[in-house]
Parts: sequence; structure tokens; C-alpha cells
Amino acid sequence: MIFSPFERMMAWRYLRSKKAEGFVNVIAGFSFTGIMLGVATLIIVMSVMNGFREELFSRILGINGHMNVYSHTGQLREYNYLADVVRGVENVSTVTPIIESQALVTHQGSAQGVMVRAMQYTDFIERPLLADSIVQGDLFNFNGNNVAIGSVMARKMGLRIGDKIIMTAPKVKSTPFGSIPRQRSYHVSMIFDVGMHE
Repeated sequence: MIFSPFERMMAWRYLRSKKAEGFVNVIAGFSFTGIMLGVATLIIVMSVMNGFREELFSRILGINGHMNVYSHTGQLREYNYLADVVRGVENVSTVTPIIESQALVTHQGSAQGVMVRAMQYTDFIERPLLADSIVQGDLFNFNGNNVAIGSVMARKMGLRIGDKIIMTAPKVKSTPFGSIPRQRSYHVSMIFDVGMHE
């Protein structure tokens, strides 16, 4: 039982007064209803906020992870060796080497700045947030010059599976004719939606 007989007796005594004190009964009823609604509202709001926090953390950490390792002196080399070292740290469950950079994507005259994240195929399929969020395309065709793009980018640029995009990197390469931007074409093989615009 949730309430003891004594607690029930006390609650019943003050919630149901005598006929001569009918107004006290009305006040007690309003007080009881107000407290009940206040506590119910608090519980509902806390539940919603906890659910939102859990959803937000799972999406952010599902993409970015709890910790990032960068190099202060340029490119991070020997990343496979460093990944093995970090895996040896206690309580580390997963390590994913990622190349991250900004680029410009063009398709049929429209251009958009994007954040490019490159990872190995095995790391991609081992991340449930990414592997389970594919809305178009197939994991088995994700190889070669293929890329996976977000659903917001696909909608803005009118991209579909099989379309060709040209990616321009901010770094330039030197040629006998001067510096030219680095460009390469890719085919869209997957479109995913993780629920975060970024």
C-alpha cells in the first residue's frame, strides 16, 4: 500500500470537514487541486527536458564523440598509430580517425559551402547514428568516388542519388601556370538525415 491507514485518516479528516465548516472544505479542495496540478506540471516538464537532453546528447556525441584529438603543428600524421594508443586508454570504447575540412560544392550552377568529414567505410557503418539514418541510397554502393550528403543539402541543391557534384577545396596547388584550386568530382550515393542541420 502506498498510504498507511493513519495517513488516509488524516487526509480524509481535513479534506472533508463538517457541515458547519463547508467553506473550509472548499478551500482544502482548491489547495489540494493546486498542489496536485503543480507537482504534475513539474514532473511533466522534467520528463520532457530529460528526454530532450538525452536526444540532443545522443545526436551530438553520435557524430562528434566525447573527445577530439588535434595537432597544433599542422596535419595529424600516423593517425592509425595514435588511434591504437587512444583505444588503449581505460573506458575508451570507440576511436574514429576523421579528416575534417571546409569546401565548396557546385552542382548545375548552384554552389554551397559545406563541412566535409571523411572517414573509413568500416567506421561509418559501425556508427549507428550514421548507418541507421540513411534515407536514400545503399551502404553497399558506397565506394570509389562516391559521397554521402545530408538531406538538407540535398533538398537545397536539388540533389538525388547518382548526381555528380564538384567539390572545391580551399587549398590551392601550384602549377607552371600559377596557383589553381583543387577540384574533384564525386557521385552522390547516399543521403542521410541525423536530425541535426549541421
